[in-house]
Amino acid sequence: LGLEKGVELAEKLGYRELSERWGKAAFEIKNAILYNKKFRLIEDGHLVKRRTRDGRWQKLMIPPDRTSMPGGSPLATIEKPSCEPDTCEVMPITYGMIDPKGELSRNTLRWIEHLWNQHWDSGGYSRYNVLSEPDPPAPWPLASLFMARAHIEAGDYRKVWRSVNWVRRLKGGNSGAWFERYGQSITPPSPPVGIVGWASSEITSLIVHHIIGFRPGLDRFTIRPKLLYGLRQIRGTFKVRESNVDLLLTRTRKKPFGLLNGKRVGLDANSLIVPYPSERRHLKIELHV
Repeated sequence: LGLEKGVELAEKLGYRELSERWGKAAFEIKNAILYNKKFRLIEDGHLVKRRTRDGRWQKLMIPPDRTSMPGGSPLATIEKPSCEPDTCEVMPITYGMIDPKGELSRNTLRWIEHLWNQHWDSGGYSRYNVLSEPDPPAPWPLASLFMARAHIEAGDYRKVWRSVNWVRRLKGGNSGAWFERYGQSITPPSPPVGIVGWASSEITSLIVHHIIGFRPGLDRFTIRPKLLYGLRQIRGTFKVRESNVDLLLTRTRKKPFGLLNGKRVGLDANSLIVPYPSERRHLKIELHV
């Protein structure tokens, strides 16, 4: 996906040879992930984490020396520690690499649902199968937000709220300072937990990229909102290319429409595409969706 964006930049700047090389690499990677008969990251109709160099689906993480693992951890005690499923497998759904409402997406989300409350009953997703953990089982805020972003693209708003509300209720949530995981660690000399900024970043992405749907491109920006049930209205202000964009999203039961600086505009599949102004401007946009 990064290479595909690089292709757009290279073409814009006139680097044709670089654009072709990156485009070829992007195509080969995507083809390998989704279509290559031997190495594609799909098994039983859902996405998987990794394969070995000879193409076998790697399901287990067996340490070569169990005595080097933290005592009492799953990696030290479980004979066949599974590394599947893994929340990284929803990234192609989140970023539109596959159809978020297609069969592959549905199967993948159903597969990863095993990680919700895997070995506890307080809610939350683990980042990966806890059987391959060097620590006791525990849920992760950032992994739960991975899942919220995938679920909103798939249209499962109930599970979006489930993850968001779980993260909101965690200790540290009101300050935006979430622990990386919510469980005791047995890995000395590291401290039991660490406060990371990743969860806050995922919340920003969930709100801006998915719920508000504000997506800047090279020549234009797109607003493609997904207004969760329970949300009646959202306001946001963005600065893009020296222009300020004031945005208001409002739920309506009528036919969706937009207002661009007071002028009514139609929407295409609930989306508005706005070319960048040629000079610094103040844009006021209202979408009724």
